[in-house]
Amino acid sequence: VEWIMTCPILQLKLVVLAGARVPSYRRFMMPLLSATILICGIASSLTDTFMMYVWFAFGCIFCLIMFYYNALQITENSEGEENWYRGNSDYRRLSLLLILTWLPFPIWYVLSPEGYSLIEDELIIELGWVVLNMLAKFSFIVLLQRSKLVHQRKLEAARELYGLSPSDEVPETVLAKKGMKESAGGTGRVQGAPSDYGLGLGDDAESEEKLIELVADSMVTL
Repeated sequence: VEWIMTCPILQLKLVVLAGARVPSYRRFMMPLLSATILICGIASSLTDTFMMYVWFAFGCIFCLIMFYYNALQITENSEGEENWYRGNSDYRRLSLLLILTWLPFPIWYVLSPEGYSLIEDELIIELGWVVLNMLAKFSFIVLLQRSKLVHQRKLEAARELYGLSPSDEVPETVLAKKGMKESAGGTGRVQGAPSDYGLGLGDDAESEEKLIELVADSMVTL
């Protein structure tokens, strides 16, 4: 039950974090895929012989589809500049971390008594589920929190560069426009583009609020 409540939320977080670059239907599809995989796992554990393998096969198929879209969203979020094997963005790291920490779950299921019973010690099985669950959830939250802190530092650096005090309440969009104006005007005060400091316009300008909300939501879900 806990997994059905939290795993779809993690998939939803990745879609929300990507913003308008990812089609809006993914907000329903990705959590639904995650929940479907878990339901297939439950059905497999409650059935015997042939149907157990059928449900497990369905779960693996849905899992591959979900991971495919996770990888696709990396490309969509970066507008083609990144993919699952190339890139350095926080969004790519989050997506790959989710994939890598979720992959051991079906493997552990196969080893458990619900699968091929290669490991029959109930204590080891339960400890394995706990470790995998904590690793997947906490590593995601830690990396998300780190991304938020890095973004905050970039904003502080931009404020200092543009001569703004920490007490000045200036939206990120204003900082970005100010940077573009000074860069285009050739005043010599600003070195580099606003994007070098993590600033953007449109959906990019909302990234700070998204990160704060996602971190808070992630902490609550645990």
